[in-house]
Parts: sequence; structure tokens; C-alpha cells
Amino acid sequence: MFKSKKKSKLPARPSPPSWEEMEEDLRVVAKEDFIFALKAESEEKEEIEKVNNGAEEGEDVTETHVFAQAVTFVEKNDELVHNMRRLDEAREKLEDVSSSLEKTVAKVKEQALVAMDGY
Repeated sequence: MFKSKKKSKLPARPSPPSWEEMEEDLRVVAKEDFIFALKAESEEKEEIEKVNNGAEEGEDVTETHVFAQAVTFVEKNDELVHNMRRLDEAREKLEDVSSSLEKTVAKVKEQALVAMDGY
């Protein structure tokens, strides 16, 4: 009464990458790829926590260390401003493409209706 379908044979699932392979992939990612910047941010947070913990334990914080932190802060702030500009440009481009796509879809619908009315 019912015919059983043959199960399709799928290829074997590839093995997941090793931890070392994932770390290597993250190391070679372009610096401007802000998606993977989260890893760098987490490392910076760890460094800040180490500094804060050191200061809480009574260790002396040198002027050089504070200056280096200030320089890092300014660099990261500049990076954030740059990334905000890139995101704004990408958003504007997406809005333009979206608008163009909506116009094209409307034209295609109109042409389809005209073609259907002609038959």
C-alpha cells in the first residue's frame, strides 16, 4: 500500500576544526573585520581587569603605564569612530540598494500585470 522511499545517503559530516585551527583563523583575520574584533575586546578587558586588580592589591601604577593606557584608549576611540563611519556608510548603501530593489520589484509586478491582462 505504501511504498517506502529509499533514504538518500548524505556525505559524512566533516569533523569540527580543532581549537588551534580556530585560533589560527582568528589570528589571520583582517584587522578591519569588526565582527572578529570582539576577541580583541575581550583580551583588552582582561588586561584592564589585571591592571585594576593590581591597583587594588596596592601595587604601584607608574606614570608610563597610565600613559600607555591613555594612548590605547585614544587609539581604540579612533577605531570606534572609524567603524561607526563605516557602519553609517554601509547602512546608507543598504538603504539605497533596498530602495532600488523595491522600485525594481514594483516595475516587475507592473509588467507582469500588463502581460497577464494582454492574454
